[in-house]
Amino acid sequence: MENASKALIMAASILLGVMIISVGVTLFNIFSEYSENAQKKMAATKDSQFNDNFLRYVSYLSDDMTDEELESKRVLITAHDIVTIANCAKENNTNYGFYDADSGYTLDDRDSDATNYVRIDVENSKKERYNYFENKSDSDKIKFMEDNSIIQTMDLATGKMVAKTKYYECVVENIRISADTNRIKYMKITPIN
Repeated sequence: MENASKALIMAASILLGVMIISVGVTLFNIFSEYSENAQKKMAATKDSQFNDNFLRYVSYLSDDMTDEELESKRVLITAHDIVTIANCAKENNTNYGFYDADSGYTLDDRDSDATNYVRIDVENSKKERYNYFENKSDSDKIKFMEDNSIIQTMDLATGKMVAKTKYYECVVENIRISADTNRIKYMKITPIN
């Protein structure tokens, strides 16, 4: 009888131990899943904040909009804004190791969707195209601002030439977001006619 009660106590101890281990494994799975979800949400928030640096300059226009709707939805970009966008792209590219101040760009596959490289192309009113504008030197960017910030137009009322700010736009068709990274990959900025 004494052996039977010891055997029952041992069996109960083993059963209790297995139950404690099962509860521990279940809690571990619950907390690791929660942690994984939290990390995914933080990464998505970080990507969203990054994309906002570029998407705030995008015009979401459609062909069926009236002239008033077009004007209210159009995001006007100045030459100074273009340089800001390019500098943001260059900072990103530098942070991800695509650019070294001494040797320049380091990856041949920078346009691959699997990378975090951001490319900015700009077209001016003379239909000159600046591919990889983010690569331009600071002096080239300053020259771009000087040459593309102001346009001279004829004031029909006075017959005199007046200076006006030159505006550009980036329509939604001219951006690309990487399917691999969920981050902005490409922007093409064009002049408003």
